[in-house]
Amino acid sequence: MLELALSLALLAAPQTSYDLEDGAAAPPDTWYTVGGNAARNGRALTAPLSGKPKQAWRYAPEGVIESEPIVWKDAVFLSVLHEDGRRSIEWIDLESGERVARKVFASSVSLEPAVWESTIALRTSPMTISFFRLGRGSFTRFAEYDSEFPVASPLLFRSESYIVDERSIVRFDPASQDVVWEKAGRFQDRASLRGDSVFVVRREGDVLHLCQLDRSSGKKRREAFVGIPKTVEENVVEEIQLLGNATIVVHENPIKANDGTIFSSSIFIGPRVRTDELRIIKMQVGAVRVGDGWIAYVGDSLDKVTDPNDENYILLASDKAHREFMENVLPLTSVGDVILAGPRAFRADALDILWKLDAKPTFRAVPARDAVLLVVDDCLVAFRGKQPSVPQLHMLFEPPTADAEIVLEDVAVVLRDLAVVDGDISVTRVAAATDKATGIELRMARGKGGPWPLERVVTIVGDDDRLHYAVEGDGLDRALRAVVKHRSAIAHADLAHDSRLCRDPEVMRELLSKARALGSDDERLVKLEKKITQLELKPASKVDEKKIARLREEEEALVRLEARPLWDFARHVDESAPDALRLGLLRRALVDPDTPPDARERAWNVARESLTAADPEFLRKVFERHETENDPIKASQWLDYAAVIERHPVAFIDSAPKESAGMSPAERELGRAMSSWRSDLICATSENLRIMTPLNEPGALARCIDVGEFVCSILSDIFASKGTNQREKEPLLLNLYADQEEYLKEARERGGAFGTTAASFTAGYYSPEENRQHIFLPSGEEGFDSIVGTYAHELTHNWIRMQCPLFTLEESEQRRVTTPGYWIVEGFATFVDEFEFDLATGTAEPWNATARSLDVLANAAPTQRIPWAKFFGMTQVEFQTLTADDVRAVPLTWKIGARFQMSEARMFYEQGGAVCRYLYFADDGKHRDALLDYIRAHYTGSAPELSTRAAFGLDDDALGAAVVEYARATIGR
Repeated sequence: MLELALSLALLAAPQTSYDLEDGAAAPPDTWYTVGGNAARNGRALTAPLSGKPKQAWRYAPEGVIESEPIVWKDAVFLSVLHEDGRRSIEWIDLESGERVARKVFASSVSLEPAVWESTIALRTSPMTISFFRLGRGSFTRFAEYDSEFPVASPLLFRSESYIVDERSIVRFDPASQDVVWEKAGRFQDRASLRGDSVFVVRREGDVLHLCQLDRSSGKKRREAFVGIPKTVEENVVEEIQLLGNATIVVHENPIKANDGTIFSSSIFIGPRVRTDELRIIKMQVGAVRVGDGWIAYVGDSLDKVTDPNDENYILLASDKAHREFMENVLPLTSVGDVILAGPRAFRADALDILWKLDAKPTFRAVPARDAVLLVVDDCLVAFRGKQPSVPQLHMLFEPPTADAEIVLEDVAVVLRDLAVVDGDISVTRVAAATDKATGIELRMARGKGGPWPLERVVTIVGDDDRLHYAVEGDGLDRALRAVVKHRSAIAHADLAHDSRLCRDPEVMRELLSKARALGSDDERLVKLEKKITQLELKPASKVDEKKIARLREEEEALVRLEARPLWDFARHVDESAPDALRLGLLRRALVDPDTPPDARERAWNVARESLTAADPEFLRKVFERHETENDPIKASQWLDYAAVIERHPVAFIDSAPKESAGMSPAERELGRAMSSWRSDLICATSENLRIMTPLNEPGALARCIDVGEFVCSILSDIFASKGTNQREKEPLLLNLYADQEEYLKEARERGGAFGTTAASFTAGYYSPEENRQHIFLPSGEEGFDSIVGTYAHELTHNWIRMQCPLFTLEESEQRRVTTPGYWIVEGFATFVDEFEFDLATGTAEPWNATARSLDVLANAAPTQRIPWAKFFGMTQVEFQTLTADDVRAVPLTWKIGARFQMSEARMFYEQGGAVCRYLYFADDGKHRDALLDYIRAHYTGSAPELSTRAAFGLDDDALGAAVVEYARATIGR
């Protein structure tokens, strides 16, 4: 592993409110109901595994597993059917795979477990839902709901439970054993929840309707037709999925429209539940959301639906492509940007297949902390893998010494599952460790609660919103919003409680609904509900209008408070806090649309001050120009830039002096660029880079410097063992363009190699004639991951020419465009751009078992490859004659979707990358020195050393065959 202390966490985009809406995603390390969460959309905030998992344990129950496993942290629950007809709930320890407890029931229906924290709900008979407390290896029944009719599986969310039977849907409070509300109707099967609404299907005669009910009161908000059962029998609704931009009703049997047309087993309804937004989708099982679309099994294929209304589908798998995805069609699971399709995982956007397991599960894949759970052959199997590195921790209080204790008074602690704990917190160090966070535990100073290892905590907020502890990255955004929501829930509960004096049931119920929608389970709300019911039956003679007016004023004040969370936290971060944390919060405050204008103005001032000490006057002038534009995005980019220059000091020139003998090389280059390109350029020089840029996108400059220095460090490590020349370090020259349009315009105007049509397909190009890299980088995170490989590729060309220790610059002048073995130039750069970069942790792993170059070579037919003798002997001149139009469709093992469209020129890159991977890794690195020697021989023009026989002991065809065999073995073809 090559590592560098690179932190791009500041450049990460904050999570959207989609993650925070009640029920929209299962909290980290949980899968608490069928479908994963209350919206039953298969989405969890558990971190996806970063590599292929391996089997950790296998649990074989004494019976048949009836449904997908349910998870809460380290506890896994299974519903099992025994031979004698009885059923049991099995509690399995996630770490060991051993059974913790089991409870057996004489139930004729599946138990359908749902869990939330220490409560589990089970269908213990056809007409009974039972609630149990989870103790130390025990189930203790504490509440029960009995119906006169068969009940569907329960939905448990926080302290709320929703139970559906043939006559009604009920919101039941297991703690008080009270019915909060009941809505009559002939409802069917499972309910789903999202935000302030509950969704359930109702049958009226032969017609099915999707009902959207108010979560607090049970009142109907909307209703929409969703079909007529094709058969006389009851149509079973397997699931109602709430994807934010779609509501999908998954049926077990076919249904028909009003006109009698038979259509498929699922129905799409737009963002609002309305009959006129009904769409017919031929879907086999439920979907998962991806951006504004979703991925689903539609008809006989797996598709990415980018625009459901226009039926804009991208084929991912069918019986003709990636057939393995069609072998057992199961509901999909979404964790981060990764989709789990049973025993396989792929990225939702790039469509790279990450891993495949040799298993045929019965139910969907369930994420569980650092594992994926599959039910295979009536056994529960845990496949364990690596999760992404833990974000940087910032402890903003003095940690206790060993066996000591400190108390943080009146703080809010946010755990990884976004649960918020209020009160006085005891902090103890229970183990000696060099890492300041390791061995520290938190627990409630008074009362029960904890212990929580500090590593499981996202943030601790104290008085005046001052942070005591925080984790960098988007987790902090979610945590701070969770604190705001938690406090808002308390404030709205107080407001609702005060509303009892206004004697207006409509106002009281409105405030009650808002408090509960925010997640408040204040016991006073139960009493308020009863009072509202009494007033609705017997209204008060007179309502208190003055009290109502005061309530509205207080409610408006709460709304204003909620609109500025990030700024409120950012301005209270102590100045002694690490800049990555302090500037990161300010950056988020600037781009947060809820941050008030006055707060943004103050954040602008802090952003300016953060640059004062490190930057010359001209940068402050440029910064002030952006401030005049009143663009908060630009201000946030300056904060990115401020964080980068702390790691990589930068010298600037903002204007070129008049031509003189004493001009520095940088000044001369800037003068030429200002004359030929644009007049508002500056020159930024870091340790390894010299960048010409207009600097109207400081975020792009920050990324250019940070990642560029990172790649230079990687290359230095690779060549350190072979390098002997003490070269004077020459900076690598880059033109960083303002945007892609300018980049392409310059490509056309410059002509030559840089002006070829190939430039239009890339984000950068190294021009050997100019010895300069031309680059376009987006200023934000979106899209950057997809082009970081291109940047690394072109930078590799530049670095080898100017800084490689295998030869001097003068020696490299011996190479000609007619020197054979040009494959090493593009091949080694392709090898580097296929490293597995992790920008969040600043690491790059050269080994990549799913590298595209290996995948292409393993799957390409011999006639699609460039003949090996021609390939190895090709010069730069001959390479430039390769066509970019001769398209060769090559199927890929590790890329889901259509075949890779490969031109002859593109094939040259892929063959070169695969050869370099073979020479670097095959036979335990046996050929690695020979690979580096070949680089030296080619760049110094030593033609006798460039035959494959002389360099590697094999002729062209033998080496090519060895590379193909290695590629096939590595990718598992």
